[in-house]
Amino acid sequence: MNREKELEERPHEIARLVNRKGDLNKRWYVEFYTRSEEQNNAQRKQVFVPATLKTAEAREGWAKATIKELHEMATSGYDFKPLAVKPKPAAQPQYTFPQAIELAISTKLNSDRRRTTQTYRSFLNIFNAWIDKSGYENVEISQVTDLHIGHFLNWLQVEKKIGNTTYNNYLQRLTTAFNTLVKQEIVAKNPCHQVEALQEEASKNVPLNFHQRLTIEKYLQENDRPLFKFTRFLYFTFLRPSELVQLKIKDIDLKNRQIIVPASVSKNKKEEFVAIPKILLAEMAPMRLDKYDAEDYVFSKNLLPGPTKIYPTHVSEMHRLMLQACGIKQKDISLYSWRHTGFANAYKAGIDIKTLQIHLRHQNMEMTNSYLERLGLGLKMELEQREW
Repeated sequence: MNREKELEERPHEIARLVNRKGDLNKRWYVEFYTRSEEQNNAQRKQVFVPATLKTAEAREGWAKATIKELHEMATSGYDFKPLAVKPKPAAQPQYTFPQAIELAISTKLNSDRRRTTQTYRSFLNIFNAWIDKSGYENVEISQVTDLHIGHFLNWLQVEKKIGNTTYNNYLQRLTTAFNTLVKQEIVAKNPCHQVEALQEEASKNVPLNFHQRLTIEKYLQENDRPLFKFTRFLYFTFLRPSELVQLKIKDIDLKNRQIIVPASVSKNKKEEFVAIPKILLAEMAPMRLDKYDAEDYVFSKNLLPGPTKIYPTHVSEMHRLMLQACGIKQKDISLYSWRHTGFANAYKAGIDIKTLQIHLRHQNMEMTNSYLERLGLGLKMELEQREW
C-alpha cells in the first residue's frame, strides 16, 4: 500500500525522531507525514530540535514531548497546512561569554585535525586567562559586542606583546567561534565582523638562491638522504610541509603519476590532485613505497615510511639544524622556502602560469599573481630581462 492510500485511511503517520545517527553536530528533527485537506496529497513535515540542546538525552526528551503533541493534534482532526505553526520549542539556555566560547571551541575540536585542536586549546587557555582578569565572566553572550572583542585583543598586545599577524590569528579564531554560535542560534550576529584586522608584513619566507640551493643539496645528499627526499617533494610538488607529513602510501598514485591530497589534509579542505614530475618519480623509486602498508605515512619517524605520524615542527627543527651545519644564517629561509624555490624556478624555466596555478592548487589566477608578486617575480623579472 502506497503512502497516498495509507493517508486516505489514516490522516497522519506517527511522528519519529531523526537523530542523524547520534551526531550532535547535525540538526536533529521530528519527521511525520500528513494529508492536507487543502493540498489533497501526502506531505512530509519536519520540526527541528533546538540546536541549543547539547546532549542526546535533552534532544530525545524534547522530541518525545513534541511527538506526543503532534499525535494529539493529528488525532483531534487538526489540518496541518503547508505553513502550520511548529510546536513551541523549549526555552533556550543562556550562556555567559566564557561558557559560549568554550562551547564553540569544543564543537570545533570535535571535528578538526589534531594540529588545529592543539592550536584552539592553546587559544582557549589564553582566553580564559584574560576572562579571569577582565571581569567579564558573568556577561551573557548575547550582550557581547565588538568592544569586548577589542578589549581581549588589546590585552594580548599589551600583556603578550603579540604582533599584527598573531593579532589577526586570534581575531580569526574568535570569528570562527562566533560563526559556530550563530549557526547554533545562540547569538544573532557575529560581533567580530565589526573589528578590523591589522596590516601584516609580507611573508618572510623567501626562495633559496642558486648558491644556497647547491650547498644544501650537496650537504643533504652526503649527510641526510631522508631530509633530502622530503625537500624534493616540497620542491617539485609545491605541497605544504603540513600537508606532506600527513600523506599516506595510499595517496601516491604511481600508475597515473599523481598525488591525491585528501580533504582532511588539504588546506582548502577539498580533495585535490598534484602531478608527479618525471624527475621526482625517479627520486621516489629507491623509496620502494610498494613495500609498505597503504595506511603507512610516506614520511614517518626518521623521515622514512612508517605507521607513526610526525608533525611539521619536527621537520622544521631538523631543517634549521641542517642550515646551521651549512653555515646559512639567513633568518627568512625555512623549510617552506623549498616550495617557494620550486615555484620560482619553474616560473623562470618558462612553465606557463596556468599550469603553475593548477599545480599550486590555487582557486583562481589572482591568487597565483599575488604569489608571484610576494616572491618578487612577474613584472619585475620581465623588466630585468628586457632592454628598450
